[in-house]
Amino acid sequence: MVAPQKADSNHQGVERIEDTGVDKPPRRRWLSRFDIGAKLFLAFGAIAGLTFLAAVIAWHLFDQVSINTSIVAEHSVPGMERSFQLAQESTLLSVSIPRLSRAQDAIELTARKSSTLELLDAIDARLAMFADAGPNASEAIQLDQIKVIVIQMRENLSQLFAAAQLDLEEKERRRKLLAE
Repeated sequence: MVAPQKADSNHQGVERIEDTGVDKPPRRRWLSRFDIGAKLFLAFGAIAGLTFLAAVIAWHLFDQVSINTSIVAEHSVPGMERSFQLAQESTLLSVSIPRLSRAQDAIELTARKSSTLELLDAIDARLAMFADAGPNASEAIQLDQIKVIVIQMRENLSQLFAAAQLDLEEKERRRKLLAE
């Protein structure tokens, strides 16, 4: 078995191996082996490589922005437009329902009821458009909840119409009693 060699360094930057007596050249950095032309070539090559990498990343990110813009333009904007129209129709509906109770005669009551039913039909059609657009799970649940509300509104509208008709009949009866 060979004994490990001990290194002895003198103060001149040369290491001497004791057993062999051979001088070893001083350790130098690997970059110091190249002349200035090679170093410049390596530096410009590294800059060019980093520039290429940055360009590839930028290209990919720009492509992602393009995809996201397409998604917004094709799906989100039409969805927002349908939502705005649904809100508009809901507002008109909320204004038209109280008018039923203020009808002065049966003809006006029937006309107001039919316009209110038309608004409910428009809301149903708008909800069908939302359903056709392929909603996600949470949107589908919300659509179902809104559809239930519209069905309840139709039932309540029938009750309100019946109450408004009774109110008109009562007003007519009072008018006849006062006229006598």
